[in-house]
Amino acid sequence: MKKLSLIFAVVFIFGVGNVVNAQVDNNDTNEASHQVTLNIPKVALVDIEGSNGEANSITLTPSLTKMEAGAAVDFSGATNSDLALNYTSIVEDGETRDITVGISNNLPTGLSLEITAGGIFSGAVGNPGTGRTIELAASEESKSIVTGIGSVYTGIGNKKGHPLTYNLKVNDSKYSTLEAASSTVTVTYTITGDAANVPTQE
Repeated sequence: MKKLSLIFAVVFIFGVGNVVNAQVDNNDTNEASHQVTLNIPKVALVDIEGSNGEANSITLTPSLTKMEAGAAVDFSGATNSDLALNYTSIVEDGETRDITVGISNNLPTGLSLEITAGGIFSGAVGNPGTGRTIELAASEESKSIVTGIGSVYTGIGNKKGHPLTYNLKVNDSKYSTLEAASSTVTVTYTITGDAANVPTQE
């Protein structure tokens, strides 16, 4: 009997403990709630798009059509409008971004590169920036070509974002320094401000 009584007592105490615990933990009602944290990262991405995707290179050459002795070489034909500037941006309240542009090395004496970021193509969502025309000749220069960018995405492609026009310009006062040669510079666009790291797409 003692053994049976002991087992019974343990079972009884254990059962009472479960009943007590159930009463203490049961705070459920007809409502339940929890917190959700919303984390929107700062984003700053820029790209140059051509008709076949991301742009590689363009060539600017003055026109020699109908050239006559004694006439100036026509640099107005040294132009290209095949590319567009695309970007995505998310900023903090009251913040804006710019896009700056610079070149990798000095242009030959007497030449400058004029770049125009035209008005935004249709399809942009948010607050795009304002494009402008800048002129570069030296590598230490870096100028803002789009200003006042808010939270926006322009769309992807050479018919989205800002159309880019490149013009090779000659300074007549330095015409005597022109030399027949081919030179290459890298044009780099940078969107300002800090942002979260975005994984590179393969």
